[in-house]
Amino acid sequence: MIGIRSIACEERAPSSCAFKFTALPIYGVIAFALALLLQPSRALAADTPWIVATGAALHADLAGGELNSLAFSSDGKQLTIDTDDALFVADAITLKPIRAPLKMHRDNSGLAVLIAGGQRLIVSTWANLPDSDKSGNTAPRRAGKLQRVDVGDRRVQDLTNLSREPRWLAAQADGRRIAIAYTDNTVQVFDADGKSLLGPTRLVAGKRVAGTNLDAVTAIALSPDGKRLAVSSEEVSIRLFDIASGKPVLELDHGAFQGVSWVHGPAKQMVFTPDGARIVSFEQGNNLALHDAATGKPLGGSVQVRSNVAAITPIADGSGLWIATPDGTLQRWLWQK
Repeated sequence: MIGIRSIACEERAPSSCAFKFTALPIYGVIAFALALLLQPSRALAADTPWIVATGAALHADLAGGELNSLAFSSDGKQLTIDTDDALFVADAITLKPIRAPLKMHRDNSGLAVLIAGGQRLIVSTWANLPDSDKSGNTAPRRAGKLQRVDVGDRRVQDLTNLSREPRWLAAQADGRRIAIAYTDNTVQVFDADGKSLLGPTRLVAGKRVAGTNLDAVTAIALSPDGKRLAVSSEEVSIRLFDIASGKPVLELDHGAFQGVSWVHGPAKQMVFTPDGARIVSFEQGNNLALHDAATGKPLGGSVQVRSNVAAITPIADGSGLWIATPDGTLQRWLWQK
C-alpha cells in the first residue's frame, strides 16, 4: 500500500487547510499517474484548427478564364478578379457582375497582381521582340516590362524594362513595393516607380539531392510594411529577408506542428496577415500552414483544403481570409480563437 496526501481548504479561510492521508493500492497510484501523463494537453491540441471554412462557397462566372488574383475594395463591398485576359468587377457578397468584364489582352507569359483595392493592376510582361544584328539579320529576342495599369480607364504606365523572365509577382496592397522572382531563381524588389531596391540576386542557394539542385523559388510575398520579403523554395523552406540589406532574418520552423509531425511541401501561395504578425502559406499537398512572422514558430497544425488555391487575401474586417480556386470559387475562412 502507498498513500497520497490530499489538501482541503475552506474558501474563506486558507489557513485552515486540512491535510488528509488516504491509503491507495500501489497499482491505483500508478494508474493515476499514467492518466495524468497521457491525458491530452489543450495547449497542444493538434486537431483544433486555427482557421475554418465558414458559410457556403461563392462562384464567380469568369467566362472560362482562370483566376490569377483578386482584391476587395476598402469598404469590402466590391471585388475585382483578374484572369489571363480580363478583369471582372463584382458585388463582394453575391459575386454578381457590377459591370461588363474589362478585356486586358495580356501575353500568356505575363503575370499580374491587383493592388489599391482592385483599382490598379501591376503587370509583368515577357515576349519575343525583333532584333537586328550588324548584318541586318533579324532574330527574336526576349524582353519584358513592369507596368502599372489603371483599371478604370485602362491607362498603362511603364515602370521599368525587364531582361529576365518573371515567374512570380507580388506587391504590397498599396503598390509601394513590388517583388519579382525570375525563372533563373533570382529575386528583385522595386519601389512604386520601378526603381530597383534589391537585386536581381539569388537569395536561395538550394540543396543538391540525387544530382538535382533544389533551388527553384516557388512563391514570394511582401510584408505589409514593405520591409521584408518571404521566399519559399523547392528545398521546402520559407525564409524572410530584409529588403534593405538582402540578408536573411528568419527561417520558418517546418518541424513538428504541436506534437504531430507531417511532411511539408514547397509553398505555392503565401500571404502576410494585415498586421504583419503572421504568415499563411498554402503548400503542396493542399495544406494551409500558419507561422509567427517574428519567431518563425508554427501557430497550429495543418489545415486541409479540398482543392488547389489560386489566391489568398485577407478579409477586410480582419476576421479571416478569402481563399479562391482557379475556377473562381471563393470560400470565407475565419480565424479560430
